Amino acid sequence: MGNLKILTDTQREDLVMEAEGTAQTESKLLERFGLSGEISEDEMTEILLDEGVERCPECEWWVYSWELVDEDGNETVCENCRL
Repeated sequence: MGNLKILTDTQREDLVMEAEGTAQTESKLLERFGLSGEISEDEMTEILLDEGVERCPECEWWVYSWELVDEDGNETVCENCRL
């Protein structure tokens, strides 16, 4: 958990922008940002969750967390999967 602080706010924003709207794996994101060996895949997921981005449970694309809530406030799949 202590390794999570190694990312600056700008790096976190860049990470969100890179992940959101894609199905990139955590390992691919770690590689892309040169963080392999510095933080784990679980820590990468935690960082994205902290920034409000998570995987759709159906298609596994990274989306903003609010996109996984329907009009009634129920947890659901992303908008693309609902179509």
